[in-house]
Amino acid sequence: MKKTAKKLAAALLLASVSLAALPAAMPAAAGPAPAAASGNLGSGFKWKWEADTGTLTITGRGEIPENLSRLPEIPEGGVKTLVIGKNVTDASVLTSVFQEIKPTEAFIVEEGNQYLSASGGGLYSADGKTLISYATGVPDIVIPDGVEVVGPYAFLDCLPDSIILPESVTTLDPDTFSAMGECGPVGIVIPESVESIGYRASKADVYMFQPFFFYMREGEMRCTWSSAGDHVPMLIEAWEHLGFRTPEEIYAGLSEPASYGLRTFYAEGTDHTPYTFFITKEGIYDQIGWVYDGEKVYGTYIEHGAYLAKVDGMERYPSSDSGYREAWFAFNADYSLRNPPLDLMVVTTESLTPISLSEATGGKGVCTGPDTGFRGLVYRGEKAYIYDDNGQMQKSGWYEADGDWYYLNDYGAGAVSCWRDGTDGSPRYLKADGKMARNEWIEDYGNWYYLGLDGTPFTGARTLDGKEYRFDENGVLLSGEPG
Repeated sequence: MKKTAKKLAAALLLASVSLAALPAAMPAAAGPAPAAASGNLGSGFKWKWEADTGTLTITGRGEIPENLSRLPEIPEGGVKTLVIGKNVTDASVLTSVFQEIKPTEAFIVEEGNQYLSASGGGLYSADGKTLISYATGVPDIVIPDGVEVVGPYAFLDCLPDSIILPESVTTLDPDTFSAMGECGPVGIVIPESVESIGYRASKADVYMFQPFFFYMREGEMRCTWSSAGDHVPMLIEAWEHLGFRTPEEIYAGLSEPASYGLRTFYAEGTDHTPYTFFITKEGIYDQIGWVYDGEKVYGTYIEHGAYLAKVDGMERYPSSDSGYREAWFAFNADYSLRNPPLDLMVVTTESLTPISLSEATGGKGVCTGPDTGFRGLVYRGEKAYIYDDNGQMQKSGWYEADGDWYYLNDYGAGAVSCWRDGTDGSPRYLKADGKMARNEWIEDYGNWYYLGLDGTPFTGARTLDGKEYRFDENGVLLSGEPG
């Protein structure tokens, strides 16, 4: 059987492996196999090859010989099913980094074998408590409950997206996950009962696959990996293979997350770094932006949305009018925004497509957080803000403070240099400082108006300070000199 130079080179790079402890390398194969053929392996063992089904059968008594040079030449990956005879006592040859007779789909152990058993893609001890080897072509490997030990090189040459070990597992060999194939990021779930992950990194592994181990500890989801460089995209890919589920949800038999929204897990290590992502029904939101979850709004930042943002001060934000506006932002201890504007575009748990906060909340908006520390009228960024006695920012309407009236927009800032209808439907003018104009002249776009005690414009003929004036029905001065 042929061995590619690439695989051989990768195997030789396994710094953690003692070559003396491994089975001998397989000599060159005897030649291409016909559609159906059989022959002897020596030591009383025989082989049978059925090319139409991709089935290789090995029978004999005792341990399968390490020297398989008498096997026919089978294309790499050509063995779909490996059948092991009832008198075979040991198949450790399958865990050698120098062998490629492992099946891509399934193991079968003939009835009556007292040493080995098989279930789907796995080869186990007779009692099913030890996983010996697994088929290489299964994308999502789920080891059945009852397995307690996973042996060395159990996943040799495997190309999975994910591996889920049952909660019954207590022991992993240091080389359980060594010498896997070139499969990229792999999401691996291990139970809390396992204290040592069973992974000994090597130079070969760095180039062949990137394992990400997910597990629960003290009620937290944690993740450990050995990759270098920009690991966040690979971390997301590995977690996506698990359907963005926690180990707890996986072991509970859930096929999807129990809930959507913010999910945090911790990088195992001295810094215990938290990674927080926003999960929607359409996938993960891995960008810089704003998300709405649990009646709160959060900002995500840094590449791939792996962290929550501490947003404080005057900030530009994407508005529902397809542009950008500015507002004053403050955040709580959990990084949620205290009073986000209603026109802020946010991603919800339903979809990755942003919508306005007004649409997401049915126009109610979000008011969260502890006492802001502000009371009454406060100017920030030359805009007026008003807080009630509980420190809550007021928004969307007319409010009185220190004897003056202000009109606050949806994000809480006082409107300036513009007209707004009063509660009686009549227009009022907000000056540059946000105060409603009263008993004074104002100029707006070249027109002059005089606003009375209640803030409404004068109309018709009026006498002011002994002078005669005429105003049209909208309050625009028609005759007389203002001031």
